[in-house]
Amino acid sequence: MTLRLNRGERLLLDSEDFVPDDLLYIDETENELKQALFKSAETDAGIKVYKDYLEARGVFKVRSAPVDREVFKQNHHERIRKEYNLMGILEDASNKVGTFPGRYMTFGKHATTEELEKVYGQLFIETDKDILLRLLWVFRRAPLPQLDELIFDWATGKDKELREASINALTQISDERVHNLGISKVIAGELLDADSDALELFLNNFEDDDIQLIKKAIDTLKPNIEDAHSLGFSILKLGEKHSKAELTYTLKWVYENTPCSNCRYRVVKRLHEWQKLDSAMLYECQFDAEEDIRSFAEEHNGNHNK
Repeated sequence: MTLRLNRGERLLLDSEDFVPDDLLYIDETENELKQALFKSAETDAGIKVYKDYLEARGVFKVRSAPVDREVFKQNHHERIRKEYNLMGILEDASNKVGTFPGRYMTFGKHATTEELEKVYGQLFIETDKDILLRLLWVFRRAPLPQLDELIFDWATGKDKELREASINALTQISDERVHNLGISKVIAGELLDADSDALELFLNNFEDDDIQLIKKAIDTLKPNIEDAHSLGFSILKLGEKHSKAELTYTLKWVYENTPCSNCRYRVVKRLHEWQKLDSAMLYECQFDAEEDIRSFAEEHNGNHNK
């Protein structure tokens, strides 16, 4: 998969990139999050550029009272719809604007069915690979209106960027062909690099028999840090969506391999919910680099030993 950078680092690389601006939740933690962001911005260039980005977009408006979450979501949707429209996104793609999926993915998430159909139709007209790639990014968080075999050709083809983008688009779909693609990727051990999001093909196509296939596959992998994070995030999403305790082994693999402290914390909490957080792992968690994991482990280790 392409390098997953944090939002500030992405803006440092490309000031024209679009990154999510909904980091702050509209609830009792909003002020605490703002304070942490501003403090970190004093010493971290990436955080500072993201903080400046949020300020320029009016995210830090003074509020006299908490904002209702649904009202916030609707206002956010309307703002995105004003900022990104169909003609503009097609023009951006044609001009090859942006090196990350941000603006295209965000447009797709807020687009109408008719708009998505028009972008989809453009996929099969476009011959320039770089333009095609940006059009595919529209479906990173939006459902493909149809499922043409050409999408599967790209998802198994030699071009890594098109393969990654097509796989991500297919993860939004529930279809036997998507499930079969996921199985073929797992059996072939094609779960690294451009295929490192392939486990998400099971998100909307999950069957219990897939668990052993996935377990067997990850045991053979030697991922780099980036792939370990991508794989771990996908496995975590599977565990959270389908809540299958039989995924315990794979979640423990995530804890042992992911470089992401947030993912490790979510793994620990999920295993605790499944009553699969054994004493040995609790002990190990007490020495984790992440403070929240250490605190969680210390609290629950006492209860575990009672």
